[in-house]
Amino acid sequence: MKEKIIQCDKCKKEAPLKRYRFKETTITQGAASFGMVIKHLCSDCAPKSKMQKDLDAPQMSTKAIKNLMRSAKKGLL
Repeated sequence: MKEKIIQCDKCKKEAPLKRYRFKETTITQGAASFGMVIKHLCSDCAPKSKMQKDLDAPQMSTKAIKNLMRSAKKGLL
């Protein structure tokens, strides 16, 4: 995707932006319409991939890992 320096649709700051496609549903007078909407979002507002969410998760401390292993060992015996 090409990056453009324009205003973000979500936070309204100017930065290099990418285009993202979202599904949109609108209901007017009892009739629903479905369509695709293109939004320009900065890296802070952009949807995160599952891999990025896993990397951003806090890591367990050594003490927490030892406690987890001890409880697993007690459960197996």
